[in-house]
Amino acid sequence: MEKTLLKFICLITLLVSTNPNIYANVYIPIPSLKKPKISPHIKAQALKTDEFDVSTKQLLEKGYIPIKSQTFNGRDDFRGYEHVVAALEKRADQMGAQIVLFTNEKPTGSVDYYSFTTPFPQKSTIQSNFDNSNNNPYASSNSSLIQTAPRYNAQKEYIVSYFYKFESITGIYPIDLSDLDKSKTGQLEGIKAKVIYKDSPAFGTILEDDIILKINSNTIRDVSNFVDISNYLNSGTVEFEILRKGQKLNKEISIK
Repeated sequence: MEKTLLKFICLITLLVSTNPNIYANVYIPIPSLKKPKISPHIKAQALKTDEFDVSTKQLLEKGYIPIKSQTFNGRDDFRGYEHVVAALEKRADQMGAQIVLFTNEKPTGSVDYYSFTTPFPQKSTIQSNFDNSNNNPYASSNSSLIQTAPRYNAQKEYIVSYFYKFESITGIYPIDLSDLDKSKTGQLEGIKAKVIYKDSPAFGTILEDDIILKINSNTIRDVSNFVDISNYLNSGTVEFEILRKGQKLNKEISIK
């Protein structure tokens, strides 16, 4: 009996070690981004919110940044809302993102999709199992993110952001400029600071809603570009060119 069990264990070990497709979700890192401190085989989670800006800020506070934002169009798929969620999670996996946050735009067209809008009677900050698995210090906070049950509703377009875990050396967690930001400021490039960690190098110097235009003379195009440049910052003085309430300012922070 013991010999049979030993042979079985050896066989399973051999299969796992030689089969490259043993995992359904393979983490594909984005070039130059820091790898997350979680298992590379954790499947991305799609989270629906009715308050996109509020939920985005909550994720920024948890150390995530939106590496890509887009409008997802599901009009050509008739397999329902669950397939839309699966498609979003697949895209997130391919990008190396851990979270895909999405919300419905106003109903358009005549194609119906399931829309999860009725919350389950349970904690729903960012799904309790996600919080617990990552030892999240914010796990008990309130949130507009909901884990939900389906109802039939006419929807076919979704606003989507893909989030990646990132350790910001400056303490700044930004978002890309919106069309409204670009229209108001005339700036087509740059990022908007939304969360600045307390006691970080940038705390008290860079403020929420400051538009960061340059870091050390490097033009900041978008959030992905900010991450690339942040990864190469060393200890010492870092210079910022920002736009605050319509006025361009030069600021400095010190990284130890």
